[in-house]
Amino acid sequence: MNDQGLIDSIEELTSIALSRPKLTRSYRVTEEVAVANYSKMREQGLEKLQPMTESEMQELGDYVGIDVSEIRNAHPCVEPTDCPACGRRLTFLDLIHEAASSGQHDKRFMGEVLLGKHGYVITINGVEDNTHVMRCVRCGDRTVNVQHGPCYHSGGCVEFSASNASTPQGGYAHCAW
Repeated sequence: MNDQGLIDSIEELTSIALSRPKLTRSYRVTEEVAVANYSKMREQGLEKLQPMTESEMQELGDYVGIDVSEIRNAHPCVEPTDCPACGRRLTFLDLIHEAASSGQHDKRFMGEVLLGKHGYVITINGVEDNTHVMRCVRCGDRTVNVQHGPCYHSGGCVEFSASNASTPQGGYAHCAW
């Protein structure tokens, strides 16, 4: 870890992931580690991410109080997962809804993380909790645990191309390998 508290090597992130922490924790990482994590997920075939639809992005923007154009620039993607109770397709909105409903984070902060305004962040699930779940905004079901899938990415972690040039320097990912 460097002097700014950032994980600065994929080896360090791998070590943490392989000896999972007791409780779920999010780590700030350098851009290089975020890119390496994304590549590692793709190599291992764990990344089946799909972009959120325009209406899903609008719903998310309304929920967190951020203009949909900013959400669109972040290119949020999730592994396709449906709520087992009502069949609704789960998205970043359901992850943020859980964080806000449980009091872990407020909506605005989670929106800022999604947009990369707090740098690159990777969450690693703990071995003694199941707090990293998606809470369906339609029915409140909390049975989809975000552990080794569904995966998600946003911001600069999705695609490193000229089309993302306006994306803030940061993004969010779940370490699912």
